[in-house]
Amino acid sequence: MRTLLACFLFILFSEGLLAQRGRPNMNVELVRTAYGNVFEASRMQYPPIFPMGLDSALRYCFTHFEGMDSVLTYAIQRGDTGKYLRVYFSFIITKEGSIYRPEFLHIGSTKYAKSSGYKIVRYFDEKKNYYQSIIGKMLMDMPFWKPGLVNLVPVDARVVNYIQFWVGINPPPN
Repeated sequence: MRTLLACFLFILFSEGLLAQRGRPNMNVELVRTAYGNVFEASRMQYPPIFPMGLDSALRYCFTHFEGMDSVLTYAIQRGDTGKYLRVYFSFIITKEGSIYRPEFLHIGSTKYAKSSGYKIVRYFDEKKNYYQSIIGKMLMDMPFWKPGLVNLVPVDARVVNYIQFWVGINPPPN
């Protein structure tokens, strides 16, 4: 009986010590109150993940973006050809994995497909509300994501992404 009582007390008191192995030192409630804000996904150790992969997320956005023809038409009318156009947008992945607050940011242009820099094309600001509605429709139909983690606790994260396409006859070789 004493050994059974000793084993029970050992398990009862060592449970807190053993539960902390492989976990951060912060408890869940502290993380939720301290980190009640929205994190930038690009700066997170464990950012949100699209379940089918990053390429599938970009492919989804590219195929469901209904404003491609208007972007191309408007750029060609302005004589803006021979470059890549990027439609920048952002959205927030909640700690449950759903998307909310989709936002059209701007349209930029770059000469090279893989460059990190770009110039903002200002004449698209006239149609900002139109592109906002298209981006909102595209993202609100998107499937759920796996949420980003901070100290192994799911948090809200803001994702900034873009769709890129060539405006011209033949794109330059990479």
